[in-house]
Amino acid sequence: MAATVATGPPAAGAAVFAVELPAVHAVLDPAALAGLGLLLSLPVVLLTRALARRQTARTAELAWGCGGVRDSPRMQYTATSFAEPLVRIFGDTLRPTRDLQVQHAPQSPYLVRGISFRQHVTDEVEQRLYRPVVATLMRVGDAGRRVHNGSIHRYLAFSFAALVAVLLVVTR
Repeated sequence: MAATVATGPPAAGAAVFAVELPAVHAVLDPAALAGLGLLLSLPVVLLTRALARRQTARTAELAWGCGGVRDSPRMQYTATSFAEPLVRIFGDTLRPTRDLQVQHAPQSPYLVRGISFRQHVTDEVEQRLYRPVVATLMRVGDAGRRVHNGSIHRYLAFSFAALVAVLLVVTR
């Protein structure tokens, strides 16, 4: 049914690529549809441009920057500051290592010259899962590298052995 509708002869005055739909007495002309789409979208584009020209340009500053421009990268939030609450909650599981160093002034032990704090969380999944798997794959790759020495006879023997193995599996 669809093939007979799509392959029917074009109506008089219709474009070359038009499709006649005799069931509904209509002709679909792609050029006319494209023109109609442009005609309908033109007022929307013009209205949008007119409204955009009316509004003054606004600069938005981030709320945590107190509405001002940041002076240096030290004022930016880091991944550590976002993750810190989770590290506190799951501290027993994550076991972070913390290092706090207080430098006292030479005049008095009560005057502090500087404080430095470092915290490091080791990724247990990486240490216990990924690294052993990667190490095993590296060993397998090294063993495979020893097999490949450039001998065409060896490569043909490997191919023949693989073919025999596939044929044995298929026949069973």
